[in-house]
Amino acid sequence: MPRQTYRLTVTESSEADDSVHGLDATVYDENETIVASTRVAAEEYDFEPSSQDVSDAETSFTADVTTIDLQFGHDGASIVFRVLGDRDEIAAVRLNDEAEEAA
Repeated sequence: MPRQTYRLTVTESSEADDSVHGLDATVYDENETIVASTRVAAEEYDFEPSSQDVSDAETSFTADVTTIDLQFGHDGASIVFRVLGDRDEIAAVRLNDEAEEAA
């Protein structure tokens, strides 16, 4: 597999009725095709990212991999989206909880 450039973006999302706020994470390839995606409901984790973090939540990376997997983890103070290529972490975006930053 040749080296390819990918882009991980994280955006805030909400349903039309504004009842479900969350975060959408998406990995795009060079052709802007979605390679992997996931959604996190912020209410599930009592998490509110700062607006600045979300507006900067994008990273590009180059990898020579056959599989891409997108996972997230929550540690109480932040949510981290990790891109795994052939089971090894190749990129990550961390969003801190706005309440934790203020404390």
